[in-house]
Amino acid sequence: MQIFKHLRFNCWLVPLMLVGCAAGGIVAVHVAVDVRACAREAAVLTAALAEGGRRLGELRGDTLSSLRGIDVGWVGLTRLTWRDERFRSESSIGVPDIDAAMPMPELVSAVHAPQSWRRDDGDWGIAAPIVGADGLATGVLVGRHVAGATPAWDVVAVAVGLVVALGVALGGYLVRHLHRPVEALQRAAESAMTGEPTDARDASEETSACASAVHALAERYRSSRATPARAVED
Repeated sequence: MQIFKHLRFNCWLVPLMLVGCAAGGIVAVHVAVDVRACAREAAVLTAALAEGGRRLGELRGDTLSSLRGIDVGWVGLTRLTWRDERFRSESSIGVPDIDAAMPMPELVSAVHAPQSWRRDDGDWGIAAPIVGADGLATGVLVGRHVAGATPAWDVVAVAVGLVVALGVALGGYLVRHLHRPVEALQRAAESAMTGEPTDARDASEETSACASAVHALAERYRSSRATPARAVED
């Protein structure tokens, strides 16, 4: 009898599928939270630098040092003038890290609207236009800001590890309490067909009722075969 041939495989397959779905869900939630946190942080930094560019354009006496003093997270600030479709570095503080001769696309776009991007080193790059009293952009204020803390991936790894451990434990439980007792029932049924003795030692709580029925059937089958044999002898 091969009707339970793939039962052991399925006992492991179901928990592993659940583990995969749970682990995928945990990672997806973590990524979604991280993306939302990054978007929120970029919006706050962009608004802050845009306000700084507006104040510089209105000649309120603000300097790069005063702007940096408001938020110590700014690693560097650079003021670029925009004239004749070209940038020129006017002043900077901290780590400029800006090439005015070969500006990146975000700087050119920042002449018209604030821009934010993630640098290769993980910090934020923010640029905002400096608008004069006539409403025209006279330059761009560029800043480099340290990135805020993001949800730790080690926490995700621990959560996924716990889910995997639970999946393995569930698979072992199913094999021990379902697959092995069913195999024993299969052997009992085969023994009944050949007249060999059977026992119920491998039965579990989940299969005890079925095991009792199989053993009762086996005893009746052997008894029915023994009765005609005795009748012939008599």
